Amino acid sequence: MRVLDTPDIAALAGSLPRHVLTALNALTDAGFDAHIVGGCVRDMLMGKTPVDFDICTDATPDSVISALKNYPVHETGIAHGTVTAVIDKNPVEITTYRIDGEYHDYRRPEYVVFTRSLREDLSRRDFTINAMAYSPASGFSDPFDGLSDLKNGVIRCVGDADMRFREDALRIMRAVRFKAMLGFSVENTTKNAILRHTPLLNNIAKERVSAELLKLLNGEYAADAINEFSCVMFEIIPELKAVSEIVYNNRNLFENLWGHIIVSIKNSPSDLVIRLALLLSDVGKPSCHTIGGDGNDYFYGHSAAGAILAGNILNRLRFDRKTKNSVVKLISIQDTDLSCDETDLRTKLAEFGPDILNMLIQMKISKDNKNRIYYREISDTIRQILNDKPCLGINDLEITGGDIKALGVTEGKRIGEVLDILFREVLSRALENEKQALTERAKSLIG
Repeated sequence: MRVLDTPDIAALAGSLPRHVLTALNALTDAGFDAHIVGGCVRDMLMGKTPVDFDICTDATPDSVISALKNYPVHETGIAHGTVTAVIDKNPVEITTYRIDGEYHDYRRPEYVVFTRSLREDLSRRDFTINAMAYSPASGFSDPFDGLSDLKNGVIRCVGDADMRFREDALRIMRAVRFKAMLGFSVENTTKNAILRHTPLLNNIAKERVSAELLKLLNGEYAADAINEFSCVMFEIIPELKAVSEIVYNNRNLFENLWGHIIVSIKNSPSDLVIRLALLLSDVGKPSCHTIGGDGNDYFYGHSAAGAILAGNILNRLRFDRKTKNSVVKLISIQDTDLSCDETDLRTKLAEFGPDILNMLIQMKISKDNKNRIYYREISDTIRQILNDKPCLGINDLEITGGDIKALGVTEGKRIGEVLDILFREVLSRALENEKQALTERAKSLIG
């Protein structure tokens, strides 16, 4: 990873979007300081295109509105000094330099005090790599040596780490998320503070925790972050703690269940549903643990039990219904045997749907990387089946309930039974999905 050197900082000005430059110039022309700040500066220094830009300034909100009088400005966070300007249809958050008051809920300050000092504003931020600012007019500001930490791949709290996490416990999740995204190491003082204050996450809204978990799981280095900060995972998903304690005898090959989950996530594609399913795939095992007469450990019924637990966990963390349903389905069918047999795969496609079946294959590859070639052959077979636009449901039949009714069947239940038989025979390729063939077969069923 190449990070811009200090003499190259001027190159940032040329890569700023026009709407951001417009806001900066309007504020400086009105006599104020104005800088882009935080994550956008970090990303630009790393050669990445920021998703959005935040601006900080010594102008009060009223002065910001006045300086940008030619544009719509919305008071989106006026209590904390933030307004949002819309320039060329692009929103830009602009916040007055501030000092935070006392924190009583481990999330937000009770009040803020505006300041004219950029350094004081940067001193309240979470990590040094997010406490850098840049202005085309006055240059680069880095009072806490964030550029050095960025170059060295270090996540370090600004100032007192214990204070930073007591102020806003969500910063614990953010630290782990940045490690997952960037692959950086967490500086020891910061790491120890995380370990001490992890229980404070229980004070944070579940929606905020799940949003950070989502970003974390999408990170390239998610497995390493989850492994190093397993205590954070156990705090937000306590059911995982019992999973981590299982070291089981598999024919005298003792396996660490938590270690297997970490390796599986490391092997997996960067897909939220797949990684969530892998993370929660074994939550049913502790309650299903038995020791057989051969001395080996077994977990009969763990997939069904795990699916129920996973659903409860994702409900608790306020995940959306679509994500929850997909994860629960994958966990419930994770032990399904798959083969390259085309008839079997057509049946599974009809039962699970293409998306779930393909994610199941990715899960199996992630858990059993030795057999990835075999599972990729299954994927190829599925691709070939789908290329032929197969009949995977009653709605795909070239005959309808109306057609069956026209043959003299008036009872709805019987119409459904006939359609179901036709579909099963088409699925097994005993019957062509062709209108005349289906009609003739329907007539024979009706009698």
